[in-house]
Amino acid sequence: GGRKHVEFNEFSKNVYLGAMPSKRFFTGFFGRHPEISLKRQEKLEAKRASMTNEDMVEEHFRGVYGLIAELKDAGIMDENGLILDPRRIVNLDETPAFVDFADNKGNAKTKRVAGKDDKCIGVSTENRECNTVTMCWGLDGFNYGPQIIVAKKTITEGLAVDALKVFKDEIHEEFHCSTFGIISNTQYGVQTGDTFLDYLKKLDRELSARGINEEVVVLSDSHASRKDVRVLQYAKDHRMRLFFEPPQTSHFLQSLDQYNRQFHCRYNKAKNNLKKQLDRNMNTGDFISLVARIWKDWSSVDDRINSFAQVGILQNRVAPENIDRSQFYVQPPPKEVQKVNTTIASPVGVEKESAEYWQEKYAQAQKIIEAQADREVDPAKAGIMHVEQRQNKRKVSQVRITDSYGSANMSDLLGKRKRQQDERKNQEIIKKQRRDQIAQRKAKEDSTFRTLYAAWTRCKSGCICALGDGKSCDASKLVYCEYCNQLKKKICNSKSCKDKRAAAESNAMQIEADDDDDDDDDD
Repeated sequence: GGRKHVEFNEFSKNVYLGAMPSKRFFTGFFGRHPEISLKRQEKLEAKRASMTNEDMVEEHFRGVYGLIAELKDAGIMDENGLILDPRRIVNLDETPAFVDFADNKGNAKTKRVAGKDDKCIGVSTENRECNTVTMCWGLDGFNYGPQIIVAKKTITEGLAVDALKVFKDEIHEEFHCSTFGIISNTQYGVQTGDTFLDYLKKLDRELSARGINEEVVVLSDSHASRKDVRVLQYAKDHRMRLFFEPPQTSHFLQSLDQYNRQFHCRYNKAKNNLKKQLDRNMNTGDFISLVARIWKDWSSVDDRINSFAQVGILQNRVAPENIDRSQFYVQPPPKEVQKVNTTIASPVGVEKESAEYWQEKYAQAQKIIEAQADREVDPAKAGIMHVEQRQNKRKVSQVRITDSYGSANMSDLLGKRKRQQDERKNQEIIKKQRRDQIAQRKAKEDSTFRTLYAAWTRCKSGCICALGDGKSCDASKLVYCEYCNQLKKKICNSKSCKDKRAAAESNAMQIEADDDDDDDDDD
């Protein structure tokens, strides 16, 4: 009986003693397990990881204000789940773009022949100014015109480049492309409520030019510029139903995010060709010219249709099963706190109080101690740590409505934003009234103080007011505090003034003591 032991071989002894396995071990290990391989770990931001899961897919498509409910409410999808007109579903998004930066970084560095001990340095020019390009696709594969947002306070005539002539406000159905386009400007080159409103106006003109006069669902991320009251009102008045994806989910729920890299690659290629012909640094005008030049052909019709398919939207139905779930983050299940039975039963068939009786009880107690030492303990339940959960004290009106997602029409986001805006105006009025009251009270107190101070200055050495019956005025009885510059009925009793007064008295006593010491030395 007993356990059987296998003696370690020499290799196992070395590993056990801290040595690393050899390359032969890994070769044999991977040969025995072809289902695994070495891979580079991809980084996924914690916020994105928490949203990259099946629950978000379900909420996005089948939630109360989800995409299916939105399409049915807009009359784009019938009761059988069929999409009636793919032209009425569009997706828009912004992408940042540097004018001329990160052109030769990392693995993209060009190799040159140089001496072994010599440094290989290439001098180049850069323009790190970052602008924004707003793009929009339709489910039918149509490419709507861009919006170029430049980081300028004003748009000068120098930006009116020749390439902008391609934007002639025309619709070319045969090429699935629009020649509409606008240039906007903001301080930092990012989308704002004003610039997004300008873009919706341009998109409205394009939809009318295509003959789309029914409601259109505009898929977008949850950027704050979409939640502006003017934007929501304009969209509602001009047949555009804004639909927002949940935050941190655009990498698997937004079609344009699947092909943004293709735009940047196409822009960099055109930029490199342009730089070979220029004898100066690239500027914003060159940037606009390049975007206008590549706009028609940086993506194909198949690319646009396929981008929607990758996020679960086909031309005739929605298909959430098409979404790539290989990067979905599965939250580990919460660990259950193990419970240990701490009851020590009396041994059966053993004489009570005998040595064998107590040995059996000691063995049971030893097993309980070992089990308690090995189990995971909840500090709060064990009384080791007191956990106090803070309640959210914010009012409902202070919760950020801009964090909402799903259908803006069905959730009445416009009404919520208007109510929030009205409440903020009322709060500002109340705050202004309070500020005015404080200012008036302070002005009254200052006026009273000046009057009292003038009277006290006149009568501080003795009242000179002729009140009769030997009475003195109230001002002569006041005491002036040189630390807070206030008149008091008695010596100022505030803590700061008391501390300053005590420090001054201490310094005076110290100076007096030093003078006495000097006098003693002279004697």
